Amino acid sequence: LKLAPERILDVGTGFGGHALALHQAFPTARVVALDWSRNMLMQAKKHRGWWRRRFEVVLGDMTAPPIQASSVDLLFANACLVYADDANDWMRVMRALLKPGGFMLLSTFGPDTLAEQRSALGATTAAFMDVQRLGSTLTQAGFNEPVLDTDWLTVSYATTAQFRQDLDEMGWLSHPVAGLSPQADFSVLHADEHPALEVTFECVYA
Repeated sequence: LKLAPERILDVGTGFGGHALALHQAFPTARVVALDWSRNMLMQAKKHRGWWRRRFEVVLGDMTAPPIQASSVDLLFANACLVYADDANDWMRVMRALLKPGGFMLLSTFGPDTLAEQRSALGATTAAFMDVQRLGSTLTQAGFNEPVLDTDWLTVSYATTAQFRQDLDEMGWLSHPVAGLSPQADFSVLHADEHPALEVTFECVYA
């Protein structure tokens, strides 16, 4: 991609790792890292530096971000679409933030995510979106010529505790993603009795 953005927005920045990578890829751009979690932003601040800050942090809801409309050249949204109550509304909000000719890089999770564990955990696919639906949603929101791809990633966990910790850090137990909750009984997976717990994450990109 031949991009020369002046202003970049990292939506759902989390610990700020991607905001730092965006700064390194586009060192002259102004990078803004947005997240709704104060705790996440406190961690993100550790990556931005103190003397010459690599990016700014902004506290705000991604469904109504405190960002001026038509002010962003490059919008980066990694793994945050699952938290939107209405994907169509969220996509239109993102579209409104971009300047004419602006560009969005997005990743989310497809319906094969947690396929092997879904039944035991009582999880659902409501928050996940396959590549066809993602393309349709982008087009309806006013994005032109979306380029789409899908990967199926398998992660091996030695224990169910490690698996649960990853989902908790992703916010999937505190937010109704996939119908999971802090009370979900991960012991039913019995990972401790086997060499590894194999978990599928279907990753969809646009």
